[in-house]
Amino acid sequence: MRVHVDAERPNPRKLQPAVDALKKGQVIVYPTDTGYAFGCAMSSVKGIAAIRKLKGLDERSHKPLTMIVSGLTDVGRFGVLGNSHFRLVRRLLPGPYTLVLAATSEVPKSMHNRHHEVGLRVPDHLVCRMLIGELGEPLLNGSVTPGEEATPELEDAEELENRYAREVAVTVDVGPQWPDPSTVLRMIGDDIEVLREGKGTTVRERRGGAAAAAGANRARRQHGPAARPAGRWLLADLHRPAVQHRPDPAASAAADRA
Repeated sequence: MRVHVDAERPNPRKLQPAVDALKKGQVIVYPTDTGYAFGCAMSSVKGIAAIRKLKGLDERSHKPLTMIVSGLTDVGRFGVLGNSHFRLVRRLLPGPYTLVLAATSEVPKSMHNRHHEVGLRVPDHLVCRMLIGELGEPLLNGSVTPGEEATPELEDAEELENRYAREVAVTVDVGPQWPDPSTVLRMIGDDIEVLREGKGTTVRERRGGAAAAAGANRARRQHGPAARPAGRWLLADLHRPAVQHRPDPAASAAADRA
């Protein structure tokens, strides 16, 4: 089943079939600020297992599952967020960031990775906020894109509905979207590790002001994420403690050959 919703002014009545499916423990496809995603209620063991299967992740994976929450209060409820990081997180959210934190006891064990961590997101998207509000609990979130190495393609809700007809109960259609993955920040202890550089705010956009950011957003809408310049300047001036970037094996190998 596919329901059409206005992303800017979502109507709760039109979202009701998706909410009903979530309450039954079923999986839906819905829009976020980084593209379409699979979702289920956090309390649905069946739904979590289904999304793990769709994403090809077992419980031994180093990648944690991610949940969509309503705000900073829930970030602190489900993840261990140190005082040194709170000010930064308050500036970044809502937005296209995934925070990997140590999971609290309120997170279902079926959502943990092998390090007992969980991903948390507060997207800047009205449909996400409305779904959480109507459901009354966080959503498990998994992008529909096949993998980070895949070439980004425009996501069409009708095509997604047909592709996942057996696994997904309801598809929330807000029109075609470019997948543009979130920036993933692992915050354990006093350090921040950038696991993936994605859509999150760059220093270039911040220094250029609103006009530069608007221009970058227009380019993404017209041409997709590939239009973004190759260089990243993420978090360089947002946080005082050292930000550790996970080494790129391909770049290291190239350096060795040189």
